[in-house]
Amino acid sequence: MKDNIKRIYICFFSFFLIYLVYKMSTLLLKLGLDSAATEIFYIIVSLYLGYSLIRYMQYRKSYSFDELELYNRVNKIFSKIEGKITPLQGVTLKKDEVKGELDSIIVTSKGVFNVVSCSYIGDIKIKEDGNWYKRDRKGYYMISSPINKIKKNREILSKIYDEEEIVDVVLLLSDYIEIEGEENFSVPIVKNDEINDYIDDYEIEDEYDESVLYDKLYVTIDSEKDLDGIKASYKKYIDAKLQFRSRLAAVSIFAILYILNIIYK
Repeated sequence: MKDNIKRIYICFFSFFLIYLVYKMSTLLLKLGLDSAATEIFYIIVSLYLGYSLIRYMQYRKSYSFDELELYNRVNKIFSKIEGKITPLQGVTLKKDEVKGELDSIIVTSKGVFNVVSCSYIGDIKIKEDGNWYKRDRKGYYMISSPINKIKKNREILSKIYDEEEIVDVVLLLSDYIEIEGEENFSVPIVKNDEINDYIDDYEIEDEYDESVLYDKLYVTIDSEKDLDGIKASYKKYIDAKLQFRSRLAAVSIFAILYILNIIYK
């Protein structure tokens, strides 16, 4: 709620300041000071828009947008999962000289869910050999399959847990993806709004002690990503992008109105 109010303020302030510059410039036009009006309007507008553009580009350069977006989406999905679980993101595990970074793990009484996020959008086809293909205007072309990350994660997890305690899952982050041939893939593919139901419906003969599973994992954690920092960076990036786009929209509108004032003066 607080973030939404802040972003409404950003949009309002962007339009309000450009409106003041526009009114001042049109007043000077009415007074016959055409040259001064034009210089003031375009100089102020250029500085105003240029500052937000530089700030926006700095954030794009300073942070990996893909990483920020990934962790933000996964965090939102995990926050909606109900029940007694322990979700972890961006942890690096080390066991018996084997080290690996895992995007997402969910520790539950039903096992340790090795969650690999997939951010693809559009039409995807999984062929009988398990390879993934994405469709464009020219047809289908091969893309990277999540199975490689699944296997890499399982390599380190299998040194911590028994094989049956590990549950592999591919999590689709986007709502705008259609997959054909899921039956050709060895790992379950779950949509972002179905992960909660998938965990609830997952059946095993005897449930585990979640705290025991977590304790096994905890002692192998070598490092963790600063998720709070990533979240804060993502918010700053979104605010900078919104500020630039709202200023660009305001400048475009009032620049057209200003030109019309010059033409029909």
